[in-house]
Amino acid sequence: MKRHFAILVVSLCALLIVGCGGGGGGSNPAASSNTNTNANTVTVTGNVDISNLASLRSQATASGFTIGVGSSRSSIKTDGTFSVAVPYTGAVIDLDVRNAQNAIRSMKRINNAENGKTIAVDGIIGSQSMGILLFILKSATAADAAVMTEKDVLAQVSAADMQALAASITVWLKVAGNATKNITDDAAIPLPVVALKPGEQNIRDNYAAMKKTFENNTLDSLARTQAFLTFIDTGFLDIAGVPNYQDLASSSQSRFDRYTVNSYSFSLKELRYTASDTIEAATSMYINVTRKPGAEGGVAAAEIYVTPDPKIVWKIRDGVWRIYQGLPYKSSELSI
Repeated sequence: MKRHFAILVVSLCALLIVGCGGGGGGSNPAASSNTNTNANTVTVTGNVDISNLASLRSQATASGFTIGVGSSRSSIKTDGTFSVAVPYTGAVIDLDVRNAQNAIRSMKRINNAENGKTIAVDGIIGSQSMGILLFILKSATAADAAVMTEKDVLAQVSAADMQALAASITVWLKVAGNATKNITDDAAIPLPVVALKPGEQNIRDNYAAMKKTFENNTLDSLARTQAFLTFIDTGFLDIAGVPNYQDLASSSQSRFDRYTVNSYSFSLKELRYTASDTIEAATSMYINVTRKPGAEGGVAAAEIYVTPDPKIVWKIRDGVWRIYQGLPYKSSELSI
C-alpha cells in the first residue's frame, strides 16, 4: 500500500505543478520520432509552471528544483524548461520534481515510453498530475497501478473530487514544516474512494493478444473463434447498433475456415472515455489474408487498410474490458 500511495501522490503533485498531456493515447505525452544518442535511456523534455514553483521556493534552502527518476536528474531552468535523460526500464515512467532538500514536490506519469526515444511532455507538471498519481498508487492494486493512465483516473473521479484533491495538495506543499517531507509518504491527504481498473493499457494488451489469435493458423477455426470471442462482450452490437454476437461468431469462424491469416493487426490511435465504464477507441486495422486451396471466397487474396479508423467501443464488466460495438467484421465492411 505504501508503494501505491507513493505513486498516487506523485501523480497528484505532478498535476498541480504540471498539466496533463493531451493527444492520441489519452494522457500520454506524444513521443517524437527523434532518437537520442544514449542506449537504454529515454530523454524527456518539457516545461514546469514557474509561477507554481515560485510559490514553493520558500520551502527550499536553495532556489533550484530538479526533475528526473532516482539519481538521474536535471535542473529545471529559470524559464521552467527541462531536458533529462532517464533509464529505460519499461513503457511507464514516473518523473518526480524535487526541491533543494531532495523532497518530492510533484510527479508526472509518462505512458508508452520507447527505448532510445525523446519524449516531449505536453503541458506542465502540477498539483492535478500529482493528485492523479497519488490516487493511482493508493486506490489501485500493484499490477493495475503499474499501467494506469491519467485518463483512466479522470474517468472514474468527478472533476469536483479531483479539484478538491489538487487543492489539498497545494495546501500541503505550502506548509513550511513539510519542506523536508515527501508528499508520497504523507497519509494525511484525503483521497476519493473508487475502485480503479486500467482501460488504456488493457485495450493495448487485448489488441496484441487478438493479433496473436487471428494469426495463429495452427489452431482450427472453432478454437480460434472461441479464443477471439473472449475479447467480445456477449451483448455485442454491430456498427449499425444491432445485436449481432452470434453473427460475429459465425462470420469469424467462416473466415478462419476459408482464409490463411498472414497479418491481422489492431493499433490504438486515440481513446476517450464516454462513461466511467465505456471507452471509444479509434483503432488502426490492417488485414492481409490468402484464400486456402479449394476454399470458396470472394477474393483469392486481400491486403486491407480499414479506413477510416473504426471507433471501437469497449465496456468493462466484472473487471474485464471487452469489445461492445464498432468492430468491422461483415463482408460489406472488410471486402472479404
